[in-house]
Amino acid sequence: MNRNDQTLNTGSTKFKLLIVDGEREWRGGQNQALLLALGLRAKGYDIGFACPRGSVLSRRVKSQGFQFHPLLRPGILAWLLNPLWLSVIGRYRKYDLADAQSSRAHSWVALARWLGGIPFVVHRRMGRAPRVNAWNRWKYGQAPRMIIAISHWVAHSLKSLGVPQAKLEVIPSGFIPSQPPINAQARQGARRDLERALGLTPGVTLIAQVGAFTREKGHEDLLQALAILKRQGLLFHAVLAGSGPLQDEIELKRLRLDLEHEVSLLGEIKQVSDVLAAADIFAFPSLEEALGSSLLQAADAGAAIVATKVGGIPEVIEHGVSGLLVPAKDPEALARALEQCDRQPRLRERLSLSARMDLTARFAMASVVEHHHVVFTRLMGSKLPS
Repeated sequence: MNRNDQTLNTGSTKFKLLIVDGEREWRGGQNQALLLALGLRAKGYDIGFACPRGSVLSRRVKSQGFQFHPLLRPGILAWLLNPLWLSVIGRYRKYDLADAQSSRAHSWVALARWLGGIPFVVHRRMGRAPRVNAWNRWKYGQAPRMIIAISHWVAHSLKSLGVPQAKLEVIPSGFIPSQPPINAQARQGARRDLERALGLTPGVTLIAQVGAFTREKGHEDLLQALAILKRQGLLFHAVLAGSGPLQDEIELKRLRLDLEHEVSLLGEIKQVSDVLAAADIFAFPSLEEALGSSLLQAADAGAAIVATKVGGIPEVIEHGVSGLLVPAKDPEALARALEQCDRQPRLRERLSLSARMDLTARFAMASVVEHHHVVFTRLMGSKLPS
């Protein structure tokens, strides 16, 4: 490895961190990267971002006043030129450490390091284990100084690549609890607004799902579960917020299951918290999930949670205490859990209260930022802000 592994930049008075992301869309990982940057900046870090020009993240980091280094959008040229550009940025802008926030960014930063760039750490946010091959063994096992896994599930999945325990640190995703907390009055107001916007019958049970329209999010299973509830005669309305490559397929599935009047597709929305605050139940039917940052938002908004027992979700939700967990790919079990919450308002209230208290204590962003600071201090020493 390069001698830079042992010698850090010392020319600036502030510790300089370069956060690198490779995605164009705005999903949970991009939100976490921005929240982390804001928290670290408040602690005295000098933060820069490198991400694709025109991405949602690029617009938001510029609006927050962060230094922005544009990268090429994903493609063949990006694989050739982005690593070279990142190595130049790291050295000549005197960054001390790079933080790769996505798998694509990890590849670019690892190649940049091989070209003489700066040391780096990696955030691993994906629920599925990387393929076991020579490239991934080097990419995960040897190249980074540290891999920050957002759940113990993710950390365990990396051990098949030979990643030593000393290079693994589990730091979960975080959220900023609403201030003031979303109370019953605020939830009633959000509910009235949503009912009015969608022309719904007042008082009907509202089920919400927020997430990208991709296969692993389990929208098809949710629609099948909702079709079961309709056949059983339950009165409900479900709102699905998000967009993605399966949007047209999900719309077609909604019509085929005769859920035109029971399910609304909201598309991308700016204020996710308003939808979650209006919901009685938050459904999270993922087929794979590293952690599930949407669960944190749903708990903060006061919705009762019904989720699948996959990946890192059981590290967030305790079945019967802070939510209900069901097997993945089981629409019947999902329907039973949704029905249980629908018919038992006191259960919904107990689950939502427990989830809000527990998740606020364990996943508040201030604690997540401090945990990162401790890890960076351990890696980089006295260069970091005290």
